[in-house]
Amino acid sequence: MIKDLFLNKNSKEKSQIKSFEIAKLKHSGIYDSLQYGTKIEIIGEVKAIEINGQHGIELFAKAWRGTQQLGFGADGSVEIERFRIFNPPILVDDPNGIIIREWTDEITKELKQRKLKEDPIEAIRQVIAHNAKIVGKDNGKIVTGKVGNTTSTFFPDYNPESTSVDGLLSDETVKTSWTLKKTAPGTGADDISASAGEMYTMSPASEGTDYWYKIRWSAFLFDTSTIGGGTVNSAILSIYGLSKVDNGSWAIDLNIYSSSPASNTSLAAGDFDSFGNVNFSTNISYSSWSTSGYNDFSFNANGTSTINTSGVSKFGLLDSKYLIGSNTPTWQSSGQNAVGGYYVDQAGTANDPKLVVVHSNPNSPSSSISSSISSSISSSPSSSISSSISSSISSSISSSISSSISSSISSSISS
Repeated sequence: MIKDLFLNKNSKEKSQIKSFEIAKLKHSGIYDSLQYGTKIEIIGEVKAIEINGQHGIELFAKAWRGTQQLGFGADGSVEIERFRIFNPPILVDDPNGIIIREWTDEITKELKQRKLKEDPIEAIRQVIAHNAKIVGKDNGKIVTGKVGNTTSTFFPDYNPESTSVDGLLSDETVKTSWTLKKTAPGTGADDISASAGEMYTMSPASEGTDYWYKIRWSAFLFDTSTIGGGTVNSAILSIYGLSKVDNGSWAIDLNIYSSSPASNTSLAAGDFDSFGNVNFSTNISYSSWSTSGYNDFSFNANGTSTINTSGVSKFGLLDSKYLIGSNTPTWQSSGQNAVGGYYVDQAGTANDPKLVVVHSNPNSPSSSISSSISSSISSSPSSSISSSISSSISSSISSSISSSISSSISSSISS
């Protein structure tokens, strides 16, 4: 299995291995996703790519919701979209899977078990099907044969990290008032063992009226440097939910905010207060938090403007009602309000947290792995793609191909 090649490899090396191995497989064809209510057609081959030292895959696809074809791009006029997935997943959930993940759910205190199997083709299909759901447009503006710019999907690094990280930050030792608790310096962080569990928690102290014991929030960093000078049209941060509890009846509202940990590849207790106060999306209420699917935060202008097209984009999942807002929760002697979900997995699953960015495409893949893109797509096995569409695709990427022909091959690929 691919995961057996990861021994003593860091996240960048794992991403390179996954990308090359995924590209060896046959992905073309039509796939119906009952989970996301979309149908996708992957056209031609999947290619391994490397941009600015980041490894991933590239493919072209069309999509439908029911009988309605979905358009892509800023205006929905694109029929065939270029999808790039960096640090791509290879695992999917399966009740009969032999890859086991176990953890104690801090919300329910129960021992949880997740069964997975290695199925790179299914993992990529699930990623594209969900992407089509959240970025595809059914506004009837599709131009037949039009090829898009790029929809890029970014996942955080798993430990040992190379350029990004995700994990949990907390303050939970000193019992203080709510005002002091939410501005506390922090007492703990976990970016190593966290694979699933709490993502935001608030709970009171049982000793002393109006004293609070715990606040935990989660940070998500993504290396988005592959966008380069491209124009960001939209961005969505998706977090797959698992659990929730509100036995204090506080009904938090979740939103995405900026974060600024001291390091891009690790979290420390002192990063607890490193979040901003400008919301990047529409709130997802506690009652709306999904415990069996992605919670999708579509970025507003504040959010899209913070996508770092030449570096790392840094975000946090926090409560907008009490932690960011001016409201004070009504104290109780016991109880907690919390939501849980998946963090990035050590091998990468189709349900890991991800950032999906629609953007223009100034950056081309390394020449050593992009030179055959044109031929693979123009000779697509899809019978539904006409020769005019194929030539349109070839034309749309010709500049990418010509610019990628160089005299040297990236050392990371040659190694």
